[in-house]
Amino acid sequence: MTQHSSRQKPFPRELSLSFPAMPLRPLGDGSEAARPLEDARSDSAQLVFRTLVVPLDGTQHAEHALPYALAIARRSRARIRLVRVHPRMDQFEPWHMCSVHEWNSREKREAYDYLVDVAIRIARVSSVTVDVRLIDSTDAVEGLAKQSARADLVVMASRRRGFLRRLFSPSVANALRRRIRTPGLFVQGYPYPVDLTGDPIARRIVVPLNETGFAERILRVATAVSRLKGAPISLVNVQNHDWSRGASEHTTPTGYLTRIADDVRRDGSPVNAHVITTKQSIAAAVASFAKQRKVDVIAVATRSDGDWAQVVQGDMVDSLIRQTNLPLLVLGVDSRRKRAEATTIVEL
Repeated sequence: MTQHSSRQKPFPRELSLSFPAMPLRPLGDGSEAARPLEDARSDSAQLVFRTLVVPLDGTQHAEHALPYALAIARRSRARIRLVRVHPRMDQFEPWHMCSVHEWNSREKREAYDYLVDVAIRIARVSSVTVDVRLIDSTDAVEGLAKQSARADLVVMASRRRGFLRRLFSPSVANALRRRIRTPGLFVQGYPYPVDLTGDPIARRIVVPLNETGFAERILRVATAVSRLKGAPISLVNVQNHDWSRGASEHTTPTGYLTRIADDVRRDGSPVNAHVITTKQSIAAAVASFAKQRKVDVIAVATRSDGDWAQVVQGDMVDSLIRQTNLPLLVLGVDSRRKRAEATTIVEL
């Protein structure tokens, strides 16, 4: 009997495959297709979505990001990149019945076949161009961060976790959010099959602002999403006498929001502004406002330094995750860079 060798040609460190789009269908009046592509990396230019990264892990939870990515890609004519990290095993364990090389090769092929299967399912219902990328790495967050740096938007689904689970078993979504500078749309995943024919595009967006340039960094991303469907943007400033700063030297909360609303309106997005006076926290007030106004997406800037204090104490995004199940449009900003203080104390 001839003995066949079990050794197979090893996979490369990174695999990719492209599924070209079908002929594109007209979108609306064609204004989206006629809009010139602008530099998405410049702060002064309008953000245009060309490449969307969707991290997958082989579970139904993660696949619930796909309808959101498809809804954005169809309107912006962007390319979707499905990314999965294969956790490479470097050491042999006694209970494995095969070599490390054979185990890695088999698991990697199964992971790659899964990505191809998802891409085929998308091709059956959509004309969006899809790439698949399988990354061989021992650090899932590092692998996803490198892919995210090459994209204009990350769309990711995750499980909602409480404080203890977040402390002792941090999710990849939270770790990635604190790591990257690419805008991210984080949605909730569910343990049942996803419907790829849905169209969960944002129709109402709320942006909480606190009179700082830090919070205003999310506006460029929010207006880019708003332009896809003409979604109105609600600017919200929460005031509480116990902890909010109130009126600053040169403006009031109303005057501040009016100035920001004028800037957003000039970018072509419908906008309205609201000052909320409450005894609730900012996150609770924003979540309550979003529920009352039937908002689809909450857009917020967050610190992406990932230090221990942020992991333990949480930030605005962590608070919103606990307060609402709405998708969160997040932009990580490096808080280690010094920022000019927007408010000064005036002695009368």
